[in-house]
Amino acid sequence: MKRLLPILLLVFSVGVGAEAFDGDRYALVVGNANYKNSPLKNPLNDATDVTSALESVGFSVQLLKDATRDEIRSAIHDFSQKLTEKDVGLYYFSGHALQY
Repeated sequence: MKRLLPILLLVFSVGVGAEAFDGDRYALVVGNANYKNSPLKNPLNDATDVTSALESVGFSVQLLKDATRDEIRSAIHDFSQKLTEKDVGLYYFSGHALQY
C-alpha cells in the first residue's frame, strides 16, 4: 500500500479540474532496473503502475523499460516536440540517475 499511495495521489491531483482542461495529456515514463552493478527490483513495476494510473486519467503514455541513454534522449526530444501551449506533459523516471 505504501508504494501505491504516491501513485494514487498523482492520479487524484492530475484528475482534479479535468473538466476545464482543453489540451492533450502526454506522459513519458521510464523505468530502468537492469544496471550492471546493482540491478534494482522495483523501477519496472513502478513505471508500469504509474503508466496505468496516468492512462486512467486520460494521458497518452509512452513507456520505456531499461532504455539506453540515447533511447531516453530521443524519446525526450520526440516527447517535447508534440507538446503545445495547451497540453500537459509529464516525465517520470524510476531507477538510478547514473551509475559509476
